[in-house]
Amino acid sequence: MVRATAIYTACLFLLLVSGCGPPPSVLEERRSLSSEDVRVVDAKSDHEPAEQYIALHFLADQAATDSSQYVGSIRVSEKADLAPMDVVWHALRGKAMQLGGNAFKVTHSIGPPDSNVVIVELDVFEVSDSVLEENENHFSHNKIYVFGRLFHDEDSADFKLNDQPVSIAPLRYVTRQNEVGGETTIGKGGFFGMKVTVKGKKGRPPSYWSLSGFGMQPTGGPGGGMGVAATTGRVHPVDPNFGRFLVRTLTEQDRP
Repeated sequence: MVRATAIYTACLFLLLVSGCGPPPSVLEERRSLSSEDVRVVDAKSDHEPAEQYIALHFLADQAATDSSQYVGSIRVSEKADLAPMDVVWHALRGKAMQLGGNAFKVTHSIGPPDSNVVIVELDVFEVSDSVLEENENHFSHNKIYVFGRLFHDEDSADFKLNDQPVSIAPLRYVTRQNEVGGETTIGKGGFFGMKVTVKGKKGRPPSYWSLSGFGMQPTGGPGGGMGVAATTGRVHPVDPNFGRFLVRTLTEQDRP
């Protein structure tokens, strides 16, 4: 235990002196949004949800909501240099679920590079399982999305797509269409990094991925103890509803 703690402390020191990660000034400038920062534009005061929901589902623009209950409309507006998009998502998600919704459509979004303000508006609904099942028909099977960093002034994210180097600018994403029987490999970080292979299968839903750079991760130590290992990059699966929200609010980056 003492040895693991010493290794962890040493690794954190190396991370600090190496200059990796955001500087303290950036950490001080960024602030956390909460559902209290989200403005309710319109809401049905008498709405009573059928149950306590644990997920908020992204609805495609084409999804039919005629048979669903409209819950309300919400809006977040934040300076771009203070609001990473994952923080914006969690704030909107929290407010939508407070209102009793389990699904949403993005009705308006704007952000860098078109604006120095991030504005996102959602219409919130309570929908049935059948609506959610039908909604899945509006998304391309076997499509792969890889996101860059979610804060506008961070560096580009470098990785490899089928061993071809790719660099994604912040607030951008790249796509690849897998064929049934084919496969796509996403690699980040070289020898001490990570590779994920996604195989094309009939009817497979789209998948969404994010990237992280140099960092630390827990690892098994001798005798069953806990240690810490350095990693030069990781590839992370992204929740599909968050991924679809990002696709709707960010910009696709052309690949050469």
